[in-house]
Amino acid sequence: MKLTVLVSPLNWGLGHATRCVPIIRLLLAKDCRVIICGSGNSLIMLKAEFPQLEYEVIAEYNIKYSKNKSLFALKLLFQLPLFYIGKIKETVFLKKIVAKYSPDIIISDNRYGFYNKNAYSVLITHQIKPMLPAGFKWLQPLFWRILSFWLKPFDEIWIPDYSDNGLAGKLSETIKNSKYKYCGLLSRFKGLEVIDENYRADVLIILSGPEPQRTIFEKLCRQSLPIGNKKVVMVLGSPNNKTNEINSTNYNVFSHLPTEELSKFISNASLIISRSGYSSIMDYLVLGKKAILVPTPGQTEQEYLAEYHFKRGNFLFIPQNKFNLIEAIRRAEENMSIKPTSKYNLIIESIVDDLLLGLL
Repeated sequence: MKLTVLVSPLNWGLGHATRCVPIIRLLLAKDCRVIICGSGNSLIMLKAEFPQLEYEVIAEYNIKYSKNKSLFALKLLFQLPLFYIGKIKETVFLKKIVAKYSPDIIISDNRYGFYNKNAYSVLITHQIKPMLPAGFKWLQPLFWRILSFWLKPFDEIWIPDYSDNGLAGKLSETIKNSKYKYCGLLSRFKGLEVIDENYRADVLIILSGPEPQRTIFEKLCRQSLPIGNKKVVMVLGSPNNKTNEINSTNYNVFSHLPTEELSKFISNASLIISRSGYSSIMDYLVLGKKAILVPTPGQTEQEYLAEYHFKRGNFLFIPQNKFNLIEAIRRAEENMSIKPTSKYNLIIESIVDDLLLGLL
């Protein structure tokens, strides 16, 4: 019996999609029929990664972001009704997709409306207890209660973390419940590490996340380039932009790179500078890479994770409003001991095996 699985990551940066990659690979290795439902850049990335699969386009949430850090979180909070509306639209959309494909399993990454009673529904999230901005901490218990209610319809919750000594800190803490399963690190780069001088870089800058902050960070980096004889590679995180510019032997810019090629640059980079999205952090932990984390201003989760891992001695942390590329590189060179270590295990493989065997 060949099982049909729908996979749908949220299009908020590329992280939700990239951490679905190892799960999709496992499903394909088990001879499952995989259909991907997505939107925006994350869908473009997955199409490039798995061109042989079937795809369905789902509507965006249409969330707007602010350039001002102090207004970023406030603007998001006032748009919470859009999340709820998006959740309802997902549920309605999914009914049509279920009628079309009759899936056995639905796996959603942070899409809280992507479940259906006619299929075994799984949600992937590391944010069991998301953090609200400082001025709204008093709303946090209510927010957690609402989120807990949204999680109830799912048959399983997969948490990309460890139950002990968690890498997402307080974000992934949960009560003991059989439907909550810690699945360890999810990285699309595991097993793709290749040492190749052709992909060497002194500094690899990986841009991602919501606009306009992604472009603001890009401009901050560009204004210091090129940097002497240091080889700098910048990946813009814009898969819909097909233009690659190569300024010199020491300064290369790519709009987007497929997983295998990006893994080579990461494997051979001396230093990585990027946002502090959780998927990126998992990648660097798996590969043991030295990195500077620059969280998206006002994005509470990224700010917490950057500071959390800085305190644990895994990465350096620089706020965007204090970021200067040349100064950041100098600081990294002075802190040679900063380098993450983490174990990679096969928890997710056993979880997927148990799920598939239970439905066969």
